[in-house]
Amino acid sequence: MKKSKQTPALSRRRSALRWTAIALGALLVLNVVFKTLLLFPSQAIRMQEHRLGIPGRPEVIARYRLPGVHFLHLLYLTGDERSTNLTGTYLTPLGWTAAFGVALDCTEPAPLYVGEWHMVQSEKDDKSIVWFGRIDDPLVSHVAIASHAWNEEKKQQESLPLVELTDESCYLEQNGRRYFYKMLPLSRNYLYHDSALMAYDKEGQLLYEIPIKSVTGSIFG
Repeated sequence: MKKSKQTPALSRRRSALRWTAIALGALLVLNVVFKTLLLFPSQAIRMQEHRLGIPGRPEVIARYRLPGVHFLHLLYLTGDERSTNLTGTYLTPLGWTAAFGVALDCTEPAPLYVGEWHMVQSEKDDKSIVWFGRIDDPLVSHVAIASHAWNEEKKQQESLPLVELTDESCYLEQNGRRYFYKMLPLSRNYLYHDSALMAYDKEGQLLYEIPIKSVTGSIFG
């Protein structure tokens, strides 16, 4: 019986498939075991949520791009009945990398939940501040942020202009829950930032003033 001979083209095809399988296996090991070379930003977001101790698998409410802070930096607003979260990821030569984040525990009943994130790029003079949260009181029409900051240049504390979230684009609704998100640039001269969430009804009457205690910060190169 004659043995069939492999053509050079068939041999090269099988060799290519073998090396492809090896590369995919190595990539899977790096993804699952070493948590590197993440191909999708959602993988980094889930990793950061796990680090923050966020239970379950919160749904993605919105995704925001921040090209002024870091190349291909993304922020994900996620949440469910138990938590409201803002986590970040950015693209590097090693794939998507998990950034910091803020997790708000929503298991205890409250009219509002609010968090704050400061982001600074080391090569720039300004920083960006993001406020986010969830509104559970249906009487709340809109919110605002009242802030005080230490001015390093003037060596004094100053009251910053009230940041009112009156634009409808600041608010999102999903599964019967109402969320808010606002990003604002701030001069890097302001080193210390102390904020409170102000909540108003549709007549403009103040309903709540809540100090913002869930705060984190990030510096990117």
